[in-house]
Amino acid sequence: MKLLRCCHVIIESFVKFYFNTIFVGLLTTAGTMITTILSAFAFARLNFKGKDALFSLFLATMMIPGEIFVITNYTTIASLELKNTYTALVIPFMVSVFYIYFLRQTFKQIPD
Repeated sequence: MKLLRCCHVIIESFVKFYFNTIFVGLLTTAGTMITTILSAFAFARLNFKGKDALFSLFLATMMIPGEIFVITNYTTIASLELKNTYTALVIPFMVSVFYIYFLRQTFKQIPD
């Protein structure tokens, strides 16, 4: 009886972990696609003041190791009172400068 209860708890935990992984993964992927495609298109096709300077600043952030942002991300999430929420897992990873760079180059190759 005790073994059955233990197995039931393990299975429930696994289902919850699996759901959390799928849910956060889908939200992060969708958010990354939206922000990346829109910003890459803006850098490739639209003309606005400071476009090249802003894109250079984005590229410069690629040289900073991601581990440096861990403490600042945590303090930001904690100050916004988002600890232990899905939002805290999704928001920090919704923008990727690496993807913006490659999509910008792809958009620039497409003729007007």
